[in-house]
Amino acid sequence: MVATATKPNGRNAQDQDDSLMDQVLDQTQRESETMQMLRMENETMMTAAKMTPRNFERIKQDLKDLVDSFPDFARQAIYEKPCGSDGDGGRQKIARGLSVRAAEAFAEIYGYNRVVADVIPIDEFTIKIIASFTDFQRMRTYHDSGIVSRRYKQSKYKGGGVGVIPEDRFYNVTVKAEKSRYIREVVNRSVNAALKAWFFDYCDEKVAEFMDETAINKMLATFLHEFGVTEDMVENYIGRPRRMQWTRDDRVRLAGVYNALKEQETTVQEAFGVEEKPAATGRVVKAKDLNAQPEIDTATTFADKVEPATEAIDSKAVMKEINDALNAANAVGTVQDVKKRFAADPRVTDEQAAWLEEEANRKIEDIRASRGDRAK
Repeated sequence: MVATATKPNGRNAQDQDDSLMDQVLDQTQRESETMQMLRMENETMMTAAKMTPRNFERIKQDLKDLVDSFPDFARQAIYEKPCGSDGDGGRQKIARGLSVRAAEAFAEIYGYNRVVADVIPIDEFTIKIIASFTDFQRMRTYHDSGIVSRRYKQSKYKGGGVGVIPEDRFYNVTVKAEKSRYIREVVNRSVNAALKAWFFDYCDEKVAEFMDETAINKMLATFLHEFGVTEDMVENYIGRPRRMQWTRDDRVRLAGVYNALKEQETTVQEAFGVEEKPAATGRVVKAKDLNAQPEIDTATTFADKVEPATEAIDSKAVMKEINDALNAANAVGTVQDVKKRFAADPRVTDEQAAWLEEEANRKIEDIRASRGDRAK
């Protein structure tokens, strides 16, 4: 009698090997089918591209119609962020360009192309992003790639050293933002240079048109509530106080840095060069002057907006605490309790209190609507 090796589930080794071979063959067949489908797609697009020459006048009109139909897209299409200075004490250099939203519009309207972005793990803390844009009309492909790490250098106010981004935030936020940047790069570098220049100027003019006082007020409120950026910090970035009447270029720059923060093209630290520091009177913001002037201490101008305190007030932490409390509240009474609690909190600024009032009232309406008793 011949003995055979068996597994705990009763299947012998031969059956296990056969099953493994079947899986390998199935996977190979699926990959082969996928490659065939991609080849067919490529051949179809190349054939269609040859039959339909690219019409730049039509593309321009489609882009113009897009911006005219959705004016706020003009703001989203342009970003602005600092990119170093002209040496010690030199004037801050500013980079302005077409954003990932513009790249998405180009890819759609340009036609006959494919955009691919892959994430390849290297180790526990590092991944590689590879992006490519294939233009079937011109029969060329542009590639770009880079390394993204979970490790980062902490600021000296957090003790220095090396920090590690939490894994969930790294993959759900950081990596997605980096993929968008690489996609933006490969698409925008492949699009016709004259078309890009025209679209940039057109969006620039549109932004200048709708950036009135109402739009500026709304944007400044978002700067504070979402990013912890005060009006003093924005004025320092622009280079002149708002009371001196911001020029057309100032308003366009404001929209550009706002979009860069929203799209994670830059950070508050990079854009505004600030760190929150302890102070005897309110929250002090030490700001790098982006116009080569001496360092500015905005405590004097900001002190009249907050109650004096003996400890530093972390605006972002306060906003997070308010947001968490509102998100956890699932009843009208609980939401009202949150309003009362933070209304009496000395850390909450007038702007934050106004935002809390608006959000709390909206949540109460949503709760009542979900229960069918909005009229009560």
